[in-house]
Amino acid sequence: MTVPYGPDQPGSQPPPPPGQPSWAPPAYPSAPPPGAPAPPLQGYAVPGSWGAPGWRPTRPGTVTAAVVITYIQAGLSVLIIVAALALRTQIEVTGTLDALLGVAAVITLVFAALYVVAAVQLQRGQNRGFLLGLTIASIALNVIQTVGTIVAARSGQGFGGTSLCSLALPVTVLILLLQPASKAWIDANRNVRR
Repeated sequence: MTVPYGPDQPGSQPPPPPGQPSWAPPAYPSAPPPGAPAPPLQGYAVPGSWGAPGWRPTRPGTVTAAVVITYIQAGLSVLIIVAALALRTQIEVTGTLDALLGVAAVITLVFAALYVVAAVQLQRGQNRGFLLGLTIASIALNVIQTVGTIVAARSGQGFGGTSLCSLALPVTVLILLLQPASKAWIDANRNVRR
């Protein structure tokens, strides 16, 4: 039997039976006109454009952890100063020690406020450098405090363990902020804002 459309070829279909409509390929949308941008792939941003409208890179866990630890650090700083000032009234603190406690309270409260500002900025993807600088300064002050506490402990006037514990939070934040994922996210957010 011969096919009126030519010899049978691989992949070709025979004609429809009499009375049946002929087969037609499904209608697909036409190609965009020349010069028009190609539509983005569904579920993906336009390749090469971090700034696609409504799209923001996902915050990595390292940044989220650094933000949470920074908020905790600010809260603990305020609690420690409140406790120290409350204990000051029960222990007779006079002279130089009272002045040092007042200076330490002011410095700690300033750092607590700066921690909150830095955490908010980092949470928005705005500025990693501010929190990095603040964390390095905090580590430096904690090292000085730790050395002073250890010297006081050796002379029988204090205990050095609490200062060593206070180094854990800023060192952890520093390590988290220096991770490549943190830097990449900040850079990506910088490109989105432009």
